[in-house]
Amino acid sequence: IRSNVDRMNALVSDLLDISRIESGRLRLHIKSVSIKAVVDEVVQTMQEGIKAKELALTVEVPEDLPPVRADEGRLIQVLTNLMSNAYRYTLPGGKISLRATVWPNGSPPGETQPVPPGEQRPRYLCLTVSDTGIGISPKDQTRIFKKFFRGDDPVVRETTGTGLGLSIAKSIVELHEGQMWFQSEPGQGSTFGFTVPLATDD
Repeated sequence: IRSNVDRMNALVSDLLDISRIESGRLRLHIKSVSIKAVVDEVVQTMQEGIKAKELALTVEVPEDLPPVRADEGRLIQVLTNLMSNAYRYTLPGGKISLRATVWPNGSPPGETQPVPPGEQRPRYLCLTVSDTGIGISPKDQTRIFKKFFRGDDPVVRETTGTGLGLSIAKSIVELHEGQMWFQSEPGQGSTFGFTVPLATDD
């Protein structure tokens, strides 16, 4: 009963988030946020399950990273989604890596337009979650961020989920003026990453 209630609560929460995003009513409470505190909270929440599944977790988050400009609760939501997916779709004995770095070129990954002379752009912090899981087929990769989409892999089908998490996470990142992307090879694992602006350029 508790498990079914938890699934229903997750579904209702996801549907409400989708509704707010599509109607433009999702409001962010922006402030200066320590990324180390966000990572610590997410890891602590998932640590028991990761150990139970005998997964090796590597966390590389330097202590001296500058704060980001973000909604702390929503940032936790995004990172929890990526970590949860890595956990659920990595077989026992696999590996998960979480890394945080300052994006070196001052613009999000995938942005190829040169910065006009004299124009300043916000610097970004980049968070990536990598796993050695089942990976994503080329066919599924084209639909991975679509609402309600779930892959055809039997492991995915056997795992509970709404198919809304990645769509919501991507929208939240974009509301922060960041970007989300991924790389994956079937049977070799996946890496999901996103950027969020730094609170300061110091």
